[in-house]
Amino acid sequence: MQTPYDWVRHKAGFPIDLYGYQQAAVNEFTPLSRSAIYFDVGTGKTLTAIALALSKMLYTGSVDTTLVIVPPVLIPNWCRNIAKVTDQSVVAYAGTPTQRKQLDLTSRFIVVGVQIFKRDYAYLCSALSRRRVFVVVDEAQMLKNTGSDNYKKVRDFALEQQICLLTGTPLSTPLDGYAMIKLVSPTIYKTMAQFASIHVTETDFFGKPKAFQHLELLTKNLMTSAHRVLKEDVLKDLPELIYNPIYYDMDPK
Repeated sequence: MQTPYDWVRHKAGFPIDLYGYQQAAVNEFTPLSRSAIYFDVGTGKTLTAIALALSKMLYTGSVDTTLVIVPPVLIPNWCRNIAKVTDQSVVAYAGTPTQRKQLDLTSRFIVVGVQIFKRDYAYLCSALSRRRVFVVVDEAQMLKNTGSDNYKKVRDFALEQQICLLTGTPLSTPLDGYAMIKLVSPTIYKTMAQFASIHVTETDFFGKPKAFQHLELLTKNLMTSAHRVLKEDVLKDLPELIYNPIYYDMDPK
């Protein structure tokens, strides 16, 4: 039986033979509307996410457009990576307000910096309202604060869309787990109060959690619809380290 990755590799012309752990993520997450790729730096989460997007767009046909939300410095790199592995259209959603309004948002891939995503939130919601969107959030640790505008805008945009979080560092503290889990598996914890009642044992003077319990349960919940890969676990499968430049655009000033 042909897997989603096999179809992307041989029918959609994806030119790179991904490692087994990457293929497993593509195959498992293709039918899921919410997922997370917690791959360590250097283990290929970008290519995995692109292959997953192609599987959703071309194999299952469940997605019209993939919206990649990234730190602005990574926009050129994402666009280059997409263009290297597929002939599907890609647009960098950047420039002046006038230039942004002229961009083709029927493109298969739209790569946008998180600040402009928030600034143009209403416009993007309107422009993509009739399209089935797969939201990919790179460096997803920027969503760990559920009170932040980053978190709220991504959460609301993806409410009825598909989403995948990408980060090599899903947790800095156990508290970060609430935001990640709420985006990927929103029914596990109904509220922060419920999360705290299960996992927080002590707070400081300002009410901020400082001691936690049931971390095994937290880890289990974090890994629902998620894959975690550490570099040391797959190092034997990886080629010799190659340093590639990250290209980015700077204002002429």
